[in-house]
Amino acid sequence: KARSDFLRQMSRLAERERAMAADMKQLVALANCSLDEKEKVEARLKRTGFEHRQESADKENKLAKLELDIRGLEAALRSAHDAEDSAEQLGKQMTYRALRQKRHVS
Repeated sequence: KARSDFLRQMSRLAERERAMAADMKQLVALANCSLDEKEKVEARLKRTGFEHRQESADKENKLAKLELDIRGLEAALRSAHDAEDSAEQLGKQMTYRALRQKRHVS
């Protein structure tokens, strides 16, 4: 009887050992899966950070170009206004001279 109890106990221990080995294999597989997922998430995070920095740099470059274009357009507008004012002043001077000359001729 002691022998059969011992064999039964050994059988149960062997079964528990197999169950624990199966559980450990499953845990190792889950851990590997989790590590793979973590690496994927880290890679996505790095890529997203890189893309964000690229987009920010592009936006800053576009903004700087637009500001430069605005300054150029403002300078051209001032120049056009100055030319218009000069042309208007010249027109007034010519009209005045023409009227003055008519008065002297008459």
